[in-house]
Amino acid sequence: MNVHVLDHMIECQSALIAALDRRDPGDIEAATKQLEFATAAAQKFDVWHGRDDTRNDDTRSTVEYGLKQCNAARTRIHYLSQWTRQNIERLNGLRGKSRTDIYCNPQNNAVNRTKR
Repeated sequence: MNVHVLDHMIECQSALIAALDRRDPGDIEAATKQLEFATAAAQKFDVWHGRDDTRNDDTRSTVEYGLKQCNAARTRIHYLSQWTRQNIERLNGLRGKSRTDIYCNPQNNAVNRTKR
């Protein structure tokens, strides 16, 4: 496994997390594109198919850290999605519209209907 490729992916993940924290759409888009290219580069290696030696402790710790970074980014994305949805609902309430016509998770939608 090429550890440099993993390190580059982790750097891209860190850039995406920082962009999400700043809530800058341009930076988020650029960081997402960089992560896309880093992921495409990593897919050229056999690590994704289990044909490479990942028993090395350094490699294992790098992969584990990368997975933690994925979870950190996912948490921020979920938070920003919920924050955006709440703002849209608040603005619709100010307009006098009680229901938002946006896509949402059907499970959450069912919960929201029972609360009204």
